[in-house]
Amino acid sequence: MDRLIKQRFFIFFVSFFRSYLVNYFSLLFCARLAPSKAQDVASKVYKLYSSKTNGQNLLDLGNWLTGVIENQYLLPEVNVTEKGSVTSYKASFTNVSVTGLKPEQIVTIELFLGNPEINITSASTKVNMDGKYMVDGKFTIFPFKANGSFGLEFTNFLIKTRLLSNPGSSQDKVKVTCDAGFGQFGQRYVGLLENSAAAPYSRRVKNNLSHNLFQSVKSKLLSSIESSLKNAYISKGDNVNLDLIYPTSEAQIDQWLNRTRSVIVDKGHDPFSLADYSRNFSNDFRLFKLTGSLEIYNGTINGLSTLTRMGPVKVIYFKDSLIIELSVGFKSLTAAYDWQINVGKSSRTGKITSNITYISTFIRLVQPLQPGSSLNLEIFDVRHLDHIWLDITGIRTWDYLLEVIVNLGTRVIRSRIGEMLSTTLMTIVKDELGKQQLTNL
Repeated sequence: MDRLIKQRFFIFFVSFFRSYLVNYFSLLFCARLAPSKAQDVASKVYKLYSSKTNGQNLLDLGNWLTGVIENQYLLPEVNVTEKGSVTSYKASFTNVSVTGLKPEQIVTIELFLGNPEINITSASTKVNMDGKYMVDGKFTIFPFKANGSFGLEFTNFLIKTRLLSNPGSSQDKVKVTCDAGFGQFGQRYVGLLENSAAAPYSRRVKNNLSHNLFQSVKSKLLSSIESSLKNAYISKGDNVNLDLIYPTSEAQIDQWLNRTRSVIVDKGHDPFSLADYSRNFSNDFRLFKLTGSLEIYNGTINGLSTLTRMGPVKVIYFKDSLIIELSVGFKSLTAAYDWQINVGKSSRTGKITSNITYISTFIRLVQPLQPGSSLNLEIFDVRHLDHIWLDITGIRTWDYLLEVIVNLGTRVIRSRIGEMLSTTLMTIVKDELGKQQLTNL
């Protein structure tokens, strides 16, 4: 009886099956354009849902922000200190005026289903900061000291506001936090490092000074804005209607996935047959060169009906659309192939079995913000195919060809699973999606 040698290998790789990657921050591209009220998604959402029979007390997120955030803020004094090994200084800024903070446009409204959290990104074309400054410090060994007027200009300015509603709490019914950032900035410091020995390095010093000033002013202003937004929310009482803008629930998403799993079984796709593969190979050893062929056939994949959601469901209101994003994977996915390797007139046969412990597929669904509109599948992207264990049997005394089987076998399993997910499974998901209405539009 032939001796059976069983080898077990752990193969790790990360694969992206499509050329494009979806990054949420690409949604903020429109913030680089001049804001237009017609593009304000908050006004669209409010108009759409407030007209419904259950649209009473709906919170207008756009008015909530613009009604609280002022266009101009005045800070009597802001002190900034830097104690770096290259640059160090103490600076005082007085009569600091910040203008342009009032949002001109709500770019996105983002929320997670099953979690009472809303993230709102608002945009302003330009924010200005002006006042007087005094600074005393040094750059390396060069001292500098100056005072005068200053001005900073920030373009493509974004404020991200996080609203966490907790109506069941008697102490803290709502939490509001804000953060801010910008695309580009310009700076002006009259009299700073104009004639000193450190003048060639003035841009570096000014950039450092502007960065620290921005962080200090941001901390002071956003703390005040957060408190005002919270009070404005609480003043509306206990009847604020936020549930309506949540387009669906995680349970409905999971029910849709349950129906998709049933279709996979009904159509006989679990197990799913995989295409055959054959290839010639040539391996150089120290004393000789070995050529032959490898055939991989009778492939199947088991576990497609264990399709499941991974992580939360994200919902984004953006421009004229509602976007739903989620990731799906499998609780258990295995694959198997028969193999035959031929070298000259000799051959060996055996089996390859694999256990794929992590697959993540990104799904993006898009629905226009119009009553009766349909939900469409925009992206079905296999993001990760990781942690593949291989069991190879039947190689016996030909273990010097083990590398050939491992490399080609892994490549075949990887490509065949990717093809199956991006064709057969995507078609099933798309067909089932067309039969469902996941939103309340």
